[in-house]
Amino acid sequence: MAEGFLKQSQEETLMEELGNDYFDELLTRSFFQKSSANTSRFVMHDLINELAMCVSAYKCLRLDDMLKDNLRYKISEKVRHFSFLSRDYDSYDRFISVISFQSLRTFLPLSIYGNFRFYYLTQRVLHNLLSKLYCIRELSLSGYQIYELPSSIADLRHLRYFNLSRTPLKWLPESVSTLCNLQVLILEGCSRLSKLPACMDKLINLRHLNIADTSKLCEMSEGIARLTSLQTLSKLIVRKSSGLKIIDLRDFSLLKGEISIDELQHVVNVQEATDARLTNKPSVNKIWNSMFDDYRNKILELQVLNALKPRGNLSSLEIKFYGGAKFPSWIGDSSFSMLTSIRFNLCEKCSTL
Repeated sequence: MAEGFLKQSQEETLMEELGNDYFDELLTRSFFQKSSANTSRFVMHDLINELAMCVSAYKCLRLDDMLKDNLRYKISEKVRHFSFLSRDYDSYDRFISVISFQSLRTFLPLSIYGNFRFYYLTQRVLHNLLSKLYCIRELSLSGYQIYELPSSIADLRHLRYFNLSRTPLKWLPESVSTLCNLQVLILEGCSRLSKLPACMDKLINLRHLNIADTSKLCEMSEGIARLTSLQTLSKLIVRKSSGLKIIDLRDFSLLKGEISIDELQHVVNVQEATDARLTNKPSVNKIWNSMFDDYRNKILELQVLNALKPRGNLSSLEIKFYGGAKFPSWIGDSSFSMLTSIRFNLCEKCSTL
């Protein structure tokens, strides 16, 4: 989707669904095959991989430790897609040849250790290199110990996919909100993140906002409510006045996947919870995390939770810090036949199930 390969023939067909159809077709043609080690993953046969590398040699470059330093001067300047294995410390010299890739669309670090390791990237790469990649569409800095982004990130006007997961960023610069073509923003696992740009509503093409596992994030701009194309909103922090409210969920008709609804104590009007219309959302997983003070209204909490009844295809449910004396009637209802995981955590006032 970020590379622009998905062409919609009908407006009602989501690009993500179209991408799944393309993948399924490639799977039936044995371009991909299921991994024997992990059935949830897919691999390419060695012969298919060699053929693909041969065909794409002028447009794709995978940099690893097997490439000798003097080879970088023989690389075609027509390279569009650049990936590399992350090192413990990636210096500017490693990417010096990338400066000549005027039409580079992909900058993708890869890790053989998954999410279990962090890497360091010199600031010179961020300030001197990335600001020159004007055609970049897919940019990942996942896992790097990056504490601050340069404001020049705003120059990447064609950027569609931006992965900053597991970085120690404390905030995003306001210039990020000028990336009007951005479709995917991943901030999962940014444990120090405390602030999102105030003008998030300018990201009019944003479809996926992943802010899971961001415990320091305590408020979200109310402009996010105007991003009605969102399909992924992994966390909603409810506020009383400024910021997002529970009723704002009403306009996210495409929302799906997992969502955590935090700070439910700020919902004082049950009708707002009803108007959120969770029963109309194609969401799969719901996680409620209600942080209340000592003066808790058991009846109100029960009414709010009752109004937040999800649709029947719920597969996972977690309720934290619930202060009601009992759970609403929809919990345990036989209509939730797909429910495979349920968890109640610190619901200390509840005496019956």
